[in-house]
Amino acid sequence: MTKRYLHKKLLLLICLFLPFCSLAQALKIMPLGNSLTQADEEHLSYRYHLWKKLVDANANFDFIGSQQTNFGGSPTWPAYKGKSFDKDHEGHWGWTTQHILSGVSSEANAGSLPDWLKNHKPDIVLMHLGSNDMFQNLGIPETIARLRDIVATLRQTNPDVIILMAQLFPADPAVVGQQQAQNIPLLNTEIAKLVTELHTTRSAVVLVN
Repeated sequence: MTKRYLHKKLLLLICLFLPFCSLAQALKIMPLGNSLTQADEEHLSYRYHLWKKLVDANANFDFIGSQQTNFGGSPTWPAYKGKSFDKDHEGHWGWTTQHILSGVSSEANAGSLPDWLKNHKPDIVLMHLGSNDMFQNLGIPETIARLRDIVATLRQTNPDVIILMAQLFPADPAVVGQQQAQNIPLLNTEIAKLVTELHTTRSAVVLVN
């Protein structure tokens, strides 16, 4: 699956869960991740294309998060069907799973997941995390343990939260290093196992392959 098809798969999965969520209020969706989620000043991000698909589906939804900008500056997001793009997200460029849980000392104002959840209670979380852990050789078991902690933290805020957990896109060995690139599919195998472990009827965890 290429990046341009990510928003299509996420749309399908979100729509599958719409009947199980209260439609009296907007479905709160938190895009949670690193550079793929945030995107940079030259890219609209998958969030924009997913947003358009959800508008087309007449979904009652609200993107949530503490961030509204892309890395290095934001592009111009075209209006769509008379609506302005919902820019809210929780994408943090270059962050590892540990950074998501505990924050980054050099970016103290950015906070961390426990801080964000004080003001934003998601019904659905779109999670794409772990790439930077692999690029920094932080260890697959350790990364899986932190992903487990992230899910637990989300469930403390909303025991019914639905988590769409993505496997990671392949990396170019010439850019990130041979071993780092090889770590990605190894982590993806463990992410699939983690999804099976964490899924419950109350709080679904769904693999985005």
